[in-house]
Amino acid sequence: MQNNSLIITNARLQNREGLWQLRIENGIFQAIEPQQSAAPVAGDVIDAEGGLAIPPFIEPHIHLDTTQTAG
Repeated sequence: MQNNSLIITNARLQNREGLWQLRIENGIFQAIEPQQSAAPVAGDVIDAEGGLAIPPFIEPHIHLDTTQTAG
């Protein structure tokens, strides 16, 4: 199985001081560490440049009923 790694460095997190590093492997968050104590990175790296990392504003489900489909 292929290991797809993504590292986001220099990210700010809501209600936390300082910069953070987020490590994602195969689509799952594996670690969130303070940037200064984070281990060296391997894989694809995105530098957040001090930007805020937040969950996406996506509604992952829908309700299909007659009001929305048949009128």
